[in-house]
Amino acid sequence: MSNFNFKPEHLGGGTVIFRNAINVPQKETFDYLDEMREEAFNNSYTIVNDENGNPLHAVNRGGFIYDLEDMDRAPIRIGNLDIPFFQECEKAIYEALLHYVEMFPAVLQCLWWKSPGHVLRYAKGGGLGFHADNDVNYRYGREPKEQHATRNVLSALVYFNDCTDDQSVEYSFSGGHMTIPYFDIDIAPSTGAIILMPANYIGAHQIHEVTRGVRYSYLTWFAQGS
Repeated sequence: MSNFNFKPEHLGGGTVIFRNAINVPQKETFDYLDEMREEAFNNSYTIVNDENGNPLHAVNRGGFIYDLEDMDRAPIRIGNLDIPFFQECEKAIYEALLHYVEMFPAVLQCLWWKSPGHVLRYAKGGGLGFHADNDVNYRYGREPKEQHATRNVLSALVYFNDCTDDQSVEYSFSGGHMTIPYFDIDIAPSTGAIILMPANYIGAHQIHEVTRGVRYSYLTWFAQGS
């Protein structure tokens, strides 16, 4: 299912794309993910109430606070993936990583371990504001309980479907570009592409609103520290 002859294309700032890196069995994969969607959503948030029991806001597992009306805009994160396709994703990411290390050898000493991968599902209207992948929503005087993300060095993404305005393309979606403003990078996801990019402020990015369909991708991080 993987195409290990793919070539890296450096877009700038350490963001590298590998096009057509893996074949995606879309129907099987999306049917599987849709079965897990509701449970994943319910497990993603804790509702915080005021002293009278009225809901104030939601907090996700990373400690980020969401207004209640914004919960549906955030991606649903689906983990514990146990069909063979996701093993193929991991193999393809590792192969892409070998190419990446050849391009940026200094990164190797910073890669100690890898987080378990999960799927991001953005429905119509969904998006994610400007952020870095090692941000834990720190604010002066309020140290976040969950600080796992501060160890992230390199983000790895696999795109599962095409971003296009051509509605005849099966399983496609519109909108949902990823932009990396510091380097004027604008990525329209394409099926089977892999992205490797810095997890820190250099790779800070935004996922723009999905205007049609559902946007699927697989995300994992390479990290350092204990």
